[in-house]
Amino acid sequence: MSAGAAVFEESAAGQVIQRALEKGRLAHALLLFGPDMEALEAFARHTAARLLGLGVDWADSNASHPDFLTLRPSGKIRQIKIGGRDGAENNTMRQFIRLIGQTPLSAPRKVAVLYEAEQLNAASANAFLKTLEEPPADTTLLLLTTRPYSLLATIRSRCLHFRIPKMATTADDDPELAAWLEDYRQWLRDLAALAGRVGAPRASHGRLVMTVYGLVARFSVWLEKRTAEACAALKEQGAFENLDNDEAEALKSSTAIDVRNRFLALIEEATCAIARENPATAPAAIDSVKALENLQGLLRANLNINTGLENYLLQALRAWARRD
Repeated sequence: MSAGAAVFEESAAGQVIQRALEKGRLAHALLLFGPDMEALEAFARHTAARLLGLGVDWADSNASHPDFLTLRPSGKIRQIKIGGRDGAENNTMRQFIRLIGQTPLSAPRKVAVLYEAEQLNAASANAFLKTLEEPPADTTLLLLTTRPYSLLATIRSRCLHFRIPKMATTADDDPELAAWLEDYRQWLRDLAALAGRVGAPRASHGRLVMTVYGLVARFSVWLEKRTAEACAALKEQGAFENLDNDEAEALKSSTAIDVRNRFLALIEEATCAIARENPATAPAAIDSVKALENLQGLLRANLNINTGLENYLLQALRAWARRD
């Protein structure tokens, strides 16, 4: 079973939606929210596959379908734009609404997915609200967001809400990432030893400070490489077909964010693993997890990821090397 299929079939949200589909009683608008956009996208495609009568292979791919409609943020500021009144401009809310209003072409119904719904600007949000108030027949609307409370309350109130868990994350198939994480874990152990919490110190404070910059440099190379690979895979699957420059840039940006977020999730897991090894380090681990959460917020405000990672590691250094 793929990770995408698992996040649907093994989650409480997926089981509730499956039962509703079997009874023909699924709500017309679902708000799918959670910390992991990759999981939200996978869950949405598996929901759409069931609604459109398509298989798991389609859900696990980036294949298109005439009755599967999507709208993503675009442009440098990554907003969901309203577009012209004629609804002709690609990747705009007015075009999205116009297509939603048409009859299905080959499936019994349509599925329309709004990615990163928190990026709606005011005009787009108000236009979409009218569609939610008067939903077209034979259409299911899926709104995806990692920040549900950034949406208008009136939009949230017209959707059925489902929290989607993170996808299983592992570095097993990425030797470079696995090596980075092991060096990060050892760095935390050495910091804890320096503070006298566990064992004997294996490195000086100065060397542990220099390790920060080595980890950041290695991460920067890894992120660029993995993002390029992920975009190449999407291109091979046809995800960039028929996209204009703004749409393509938005998809590349979203892909980079997905790669980055998986990395940060693994850092959090690695940090907690050290705390489980040595309970005396739990306070430092808690401080580090809080710093990671703060970093996520700063990244959403367009902080450079390399600067953010450096700041996080320096905060972690102070927390783990601090003598209580």
